Amino acid sequence: MRRTIALAHARGLDRIYLAGLSNGGIGASRLAPRLRGLIHGLVLVSGAAPEAARGGVPALVVHGARDAMCPTSQARGYASRTGARFVALRGGHFGLLTHEDDYRRAITSFLVASAGR
Repeated sequence: MRRTIALAHARGLDRIYLAGLSNGGIGASRLAPRLRGLIHGLVLVSGAAPEAARGGVPALVVHGARDAMCPTSQARGYASRTGARFVALRGGHFGLLTHEDDYRRAITSFLVASAGR
């Protein structure tokens, strides 16, 4: 991951966000603390690892209110431990697909707000 970030920086990209969906969100939430200072933020969709929660990276946690695969309590737990913004939206585990506009608005709002930091 560090090498990929270095390549992006070498190409003039200075704002790098790590994002993950479902199990990818769990992995990204575990990886993010090791990338402090290298990534500008973190977006977790339908997956987060509350036991790995450490602050220091601005984060958005977006989760379907009726997610039966990854409990909303895990996402809330991660957000409360890190100070991340938590947004519960309509839908279940694949709310990103079934309620795409709602998820897009939440993610876009986070990215726009963090661009001002």
